[in-house]
Parts: sequence; structure tokens; C-alpha cells
Amino acid sequence: MDDGSHLSSPNPSPTSPAPTLHDAVYRFLHTGRRAAGSGIPGAQSLRLSVPTPTGWRDGPAVDIAVHVLGSGPDVLLVHGWRGEAMDLYPLARQLAEDGHRVWLPDLPGHGASDGAHLSVSLAAAALHAVQRLSGPYHFAAGHSYGGASLVHALQQSEHQPALQARRIALLAPATDYGFFARRAVSQAGVPEALWPQWLKQLAETIGVDPDTVKLRDQLQRLSLPTLVVHSSDDPIVPSHALRSATEGLPHVTWRPSEGLGHRGILTDETLLQTLHQFAVAV
Repeated sequence: MDDGSHLSSPNPSPTSPAPTLHDAVYRFLHTGRRAAGSGIPGAQSLRLSVPTPTGWRDGPAVDIAVHVLGSGPDVLLVHGWRGEAMDLYPLARQLAEDGHRVWLPDLPGHGASDGAHLSVSLAAAALHAVQRLSGPYHFAAGHSYGGASLVHALQQSEHQPALQARRIALLAPATDYGFFARRAVSQAGVPEALWPQWLKQLAETIGVDPDTVKLRDQLQRLSLPTLVVHSSDDPIVPSHALRSATEGLPHVTWRPSEGLGHRGILTDETLLQTLHQFAVAV
């Protein structure tokens, strides 16, 4: 996940704070995308329309780019905040060469997709849109924000069924969306007295209470074989937070590493081999 530095400090009016806080919510959700790459070699690219929450600033729906590589049992790979599908190409290439059909979406506001804003609930909606084409996944993996979004999509709600996957891998996943939101709004200089109003506005905007999006609570409701990959020097997702979120869960396997930071785990050959072996296990 991002460190929240993209959220500028608002100047709330004592008499009418709501519009200012609404703007601050959208600054938090703004992706500040990096330039899209040149595409995924050998992949077919298609576009899907994803409905957005009522009043969403990017319109009632956003079109996302989805890249499909290979053929065989279906696999889903989800990039992180300010990333793109190409970030997961090293793993995708291995899985495609091994006889899998790999689905790599660019989340809204990222890569070749439309929009300029993203929430964990909208990311989950995008993953559901992809599965309506692909069908259930033999394996799914997500990096950072993409890991949190994948786990969120795997939860059943009154609005939509759970995403279907047989096993998952979480690569330095974000652990607590509410904490992430509070850190961002604090760094923006919003007075702490306004945080409850801001969090309420955020929940109304994205359609979910950010304090309900906690990795440990959500993993406890799943029984899928889960591999968690993390590097001890990750500056974005601290080891202690991720260990606290996953320790003691019988279906979770921890795969530690060192010296790879937050993104090096996506290209390390040893970890790629570990992920490949886990993905193809029966």
C-alpha cells in the first residue's frame, strides 16, 4: 500500500466540514498512477466494465484492462497500489508455460485501466468482474494492496458471493485498511477531532467500513491453503504486523525472506519457484 503522502491537507470549515472531508476522502482514494507499461508479451488484452459505488467521481462504471496469458486451469494475479499487471509477469510467465491460463487485471486507476480512484471494495468488484469471465481459480495471488483486495473479494457479502479459488498466495499483503486510512489522514494534517467524520465519509463513499477490512479477521473466515510471502526489510508492510495477522492460523504457511524490500519478492527466483510449486500443488 501507499504511505498516504498523496493525500493533501484540507482546510475544513467549522460550519460545513462535510464537503471538505469529502474532497479529502477522494484525495486518499486517488491513485496517482504511474505510466502504463508496454503490455504483457504474448497476452490477449480485453476490457471489462466494473460498476462503481453511487456518486463515484469516475462515473457509474469504469473500464478495466485485463490481460490473459496461456491456456489451462485458471489463475488470477493481482498487482498492488500504484502498480500494474506487468509487475506480476515473472510469475505469470512461469504459470502460463506450465499450462495455466493466467488472468492479470489492471485495477481501476492503474495501468491501462480507466479511472483515477480506487478502494479495496472497488478492487474486489473488479476481481468479481474478471471471474464472471474466467470461472473459479485453481490459484490466486495478490501483492500488497492487491493481496488485501483479493482476501476482501473472497469474503461473502449480502451484495455478492465470495470469489472462488482453491488456494491463494499473499505477497506482502496490507493488513489493516482502517489503520492505513488513519495513517494517511494523519499525515495529511487533518485534525484528529475530524477523523471520525472523515472515516464515516470514507465508509459511505466506498460502501464498506474500513475497520472491517482486517487481514486476520478475514483470513479466519477462510479455510483455503494460504501462502504468505514477506521480506523482513519491507518498509511498507512491517513484519510484526503481518506475523500478528497470520500467526496461529492452521491453513496459513509463512515464507520469510530477507533483503528484498516490498517489491523485490515479485522477481526473486527462489521465491518465484516457491510460489510456482505452491500454485500447481494438487
